[in-house]
Amino acid sequence: PVMFPRADRGWTDLMAWREPRPTCLLGDGLLRARQLGMIHGRDGSRKSWILLTWGLCAAGGKDFFGIEVPEPIRVGLISLEDDAWTLRDRAVAIATKEELDQKLLAENFHYIAPPVFDLALDVTQPGQRKVLCEWILRHRLQLVLLDHLTRIHSLDDERQLGTISSALIDLCREC
Repeated sequence: PVMFPRADRGWTDLMAWREPRPTCLLGDGLLRARQLGMIHGRDGSRKSWILLTWGLCAAGGKDFFGIEVPEPIRVGLISLEDDAWTLRDRAVAIATKEELDQKLLAENFHYIAPPVFDLALDVTQPGQRKVLCEWILRHRLQLVLLDHLTRIHSLDDERQLGTISSALIDLCREC
């Protein structure tokens, strides 16, 4: 059986490609829809603060650390480390400092966090990825931030980033 009936293309097809590029989520093409980005750093390096700031700025249509956010977008944050009250306190501080529009945030920002969600999440498992995809589609999310890398899989060795990133890329394409 032929595996690539519509996908098999040549140079001329590539040069004639006119499909619109996916929406730019950060900078001038720095990160687009259907792409995966990861933030790495040692414990205590404020990665969670950075993700929350990015999510709120993106939902509010404000630049993120001087990098353009082209327009307000629908953002979902899954915090598997920080509880909702910690997120709330940080979000208030960030929204105040960045002068973010509360109406835009109410429309565009969604989250999942303890204590309401205190379960394990494993993006390497198709069933759990499906539930996550349903959440993404239900809220029409354009940017999904998962915090904390150690808590989104059940692999013995976190250095197996290939397995984790493959699962996340699958999620990007499924949703």
